[in-house]
Amino acid sequence: QLQLLLDDGHYQESEIVDLLTRAGFGLDYVGDNQAEVTIGKAGIKGHPDGFILSGPQINPSKPAMLEIKARNYQAFKKFSDQGLKAFPRIKAQTQLYMHGNNLPYPVEETHIIFKHKESVKLADVIEKKDSDFALPLIEQVDSIIVDGYEPQPVENPLCEGCRFSSLCWGTPT
Repeated sequence: QLQLLLDDGHYQESEIVDLLTRAGFGLDYVGDNQAEVTIGKAGIKGHPDGFILSGPQINPSKPAMLEIKARNYQAFKKFSDQGLKAFPRIKAQTQLYMHGNNLPYPVEETHIIFKHKESVKLADVIEKKDSDFALPLIEQVDSIIVDGYEPQPVENPLCEGCRFSSLCWGTPT
């Protein structure tokens, strides 16, 4: 069942890529050709969903990153009402990607598209590159992975729903 759910996400992503292409956007590093970026000295790997090189309201000299999320009604409504504030992990993901070491294009923003899986409605936001947010996060991760620092657990909004919370708080999974 989990594999089917993950596969469904890839189909949803392909559908949005096709829609954007038909709407006149020039895309690169999408689908099976996603770029791999590394973050910080630790070299944590990530795969942005693509890059927007041209199209309506896109300056060709300033490519943007693309991130696509297919979600159920509750998550889609939350995104529609509150934007990225309701999804701190997605904010962290996109900010870290924009600060990656080996981006194929320099980017200053990410276009995040949410698709409601059942109704096919779309909602989107543009997340601007924020070094004040990302660089301290990268430094903290590097200090743990590269330097071996062991932080004391401090609960924060990113802990909610995290599959690793039992490692921090010792609660049963």
